[in-house]
Amino acid sequence: MAYGGPPGRFRTLPSIDVLNGEIPAAFLKDKLVLVGAMAPGLGDRYATPAAPHGELTSGVEIQAALLQTLLDGGGPRTLSATGVLILSLLPLCLLLGGFLVLRPFTNMVLGVILILSTLTISLIAFLALGLWFPPAAAGAGLALAYPFWSWRRLAVAFSYMQNEVEALQQESSPLPISALAPLRLQGDVVAKQVNALRAAVKQLRDLDRFMSDALRSLPDATVVAAPNGRILLANDRVRDLFGPDLNDGARLADLFQALGEPAWRRFLDQDAEAQDDIRGPAGQVLRIATAPLFEADGRLVGHIVRFADVTRIRAAKRQREHALQLLSHDMRAPQVSILALLDGTQSRRDPAFERRIRDYARLTLDLAEGYVQLARAESQPYRTTVLDIGELLMDAADTLWPQATGRGVTIQTPDAAGEHLVEGDPALLRRMLMNLLDNALKYGPAGGTVTCSLTSGMEGEAAVCVVTISDQGPGLSDEARRLLFQPFGHGDADHRGAGLGLAFVRTVAERHGGHVRYSPGDVGATFILTLPRTTDADEAPE
Repeated sequence: MAYGGPPGRFRTLPSIDVLNGEIPAAFLKDKLVLVGAMAPGLGDRYATPAAPHGELTSGVEIQAALLQTLLDGGGPRTLSATGVLILSLLPLCLLLGGFLVLRPFTNMVLGVILILSTLTISLIAFLALGLWFPPAAAGAGLALAYPFWSWRRLAVAFSYMQNEVEALQQESSPLPISALAPLRLQGDVVAKQVNALRAAVKQLRDLDRFMSDALRSLPDATVVAAPNGRILLANDRVRDLFGPDLNDGARLADLFQALGEPAWRRFLDQDAEAQDDIRGPAGQVLRIATAPLFEADGRLVGHIVRFADVTRIRAAKRQREHALQLLSHDMRAPQVSILALLDGTQSRRDPAFERRIRDYARLTLDLAEGYVQLARAESQPYRTTVLDIGELLMDAADTLWPQATGRGVTIQTPDAAGEHLVEGDPALLRRMLMNLLDNALKYGPAGGTVTCSLTSGMEGEAAVCVVTISDQGPGLSDEARRLLFQPFGHGDADHRGAGLGLAFVRTVAERHGGHVRYSPGDVGATFILTLPRTTDADEAPE
């Protein structure tokens, strides 16, 4: 309401003058006349904002100011029903949106801010703009929404936790971890629920600790990987096996690439367990076994992959198979032949009889010696030192000189100029060279020549020493080449020898980081032995 000024702003007329007709009727025509007492002591009088120095304004004059305000269209304006509805619902919508994304304490702060903001906006609109917005509906909605939502949230959380704890109590676990039921819970409903939840959390922590300890204590390298191949968990043996290849963010592809196995997904492309052997770059044999991991609803969530080093197991299996073959066939055959000769009618004074007995006995001894040497080369630790492979080749030739002289065979060895240093076991390397030379003497013609050469060079980026031994024999057939370097795989038609010499050569060469191969020529057979070259004797380990 606009008070317009001090008391006396409106025109006043004495009521007696109007009643006596002293006021012309034309003066009062089309005017609104208010009748009231204005004399001091007779009427109601009030203090107003427009009255200076504490003067009082009569009630009829206040009514006149109110009427004038209404006629002039002034005073506060009330929002429409639609505007009031929108402004009342807007704070409530903001609070409900905060319930979905904010924490409980933050929601409480938001509710208080919205209530204060609603009251402040209503006051500012009334005082500054003359616009009246009733804040009661918005404030009531905000005041009721927070406790209702909090109650509903607590009720849902309580029901969910109660159901989950009961389900967890009913599930039987084969693991040696603490059980939930029965629990002696005291207090009100919330306290009992909190205690049950505390017990459930303890069980889950015990389960997590049990699984971590179980994974860490596994004797084989084991990882847990996600379906996309990213490694989630790994025990210490995986780090020992792969070293720097197992870093943060490593994937199964990186581990299998380090093992030289690019087709690693074949272990994971099936839901059932899969296992197979692969050979690592260092010559070790790894047994790869995988098992899928599923959630309770059957969804695949990852794989467990185990890398078991079965090198010794495979070597023991091969040795057992070789021993069985040696005892059941190779050593049995000459012994049976000796018994047949002894039971026969041939005169024992016949020189041929004695020679055949001697040959069969020597064959038996060669088989036993070859098998023992092969077993040692495959499984025993090596005593390594730096040595000159040229000197070993000369020693091997000197050792076999009596056999070569007996057959009239000349062994041509390379000149001793320059050193060709390698690192390895002297006894095994010497016997390896003797086996190659003995093989050349055995299958070369009498009166022929066995040629040995020794060179140093590069194979890729590695420095190597290359030993070449050639004979002048008939060479090897396709069938003999297929069985070459295999235990008991004879390389000739009449099965001379034990069939273990070249298998020993291959085993020793590979365990020293080298290799041996056969190269056919126009005349005879050539074996090429390659070993890593050591450039400085100081590089050898003690």
